[in-house]
Amino acid sequence: MIKTTNQTQCSDVDCVCIGSIMKTNLKQLNESDSIYKALEMFKTYQIRHLPVVRNNKIVGILSTSDFNKEWLSDPNIELTDYTVGTFMTWPVDCVDYNRPLTEVAALISHKHYHAMPVVKDDKLVGIVSTSDIILELLNFTKQL
Repeated sequence: MIKTTNQTQCSDVDCVCIGSIMKTNLKQLNESDSIYKALEMFKTYQIRHLPVVRNNKIVGILSTSDFNKEWLSDPNIELTDYTVGTFMTWPVDCVDYNRPLTEVAALISHKHYHAMPVVKDDKLVGIVSTSDIILELLNFTKQL
């Protein structure tokens, strides 16, 4: 069965909403968190993207790529002087929980993103990565 917003059966990939495949066990950061905390979370949880929130609203996203890009440009920088807010990408594009998987796949591809935060009623509820989308599309093709 293909998952949809109302959990009815659908045989068309366009019926799959992003909310049904997103990761919901989110690890989050605040802008004022140390960059060391972020690096530890990347390592501990083996993830590459961390939403950055303020008052339960998403204000940015930090990825290992963001950090590497900045750090590699000057490997002598003293990391204790920097917070997550220094390295995060902002403003951040988000996708609605009910948006179709195919639309999100096209958006991620067009914008060259590796992941996008997912919101429902303007609250962060998950994150979806290119890997999540590829796995769902592979699962869908196996059902054909």
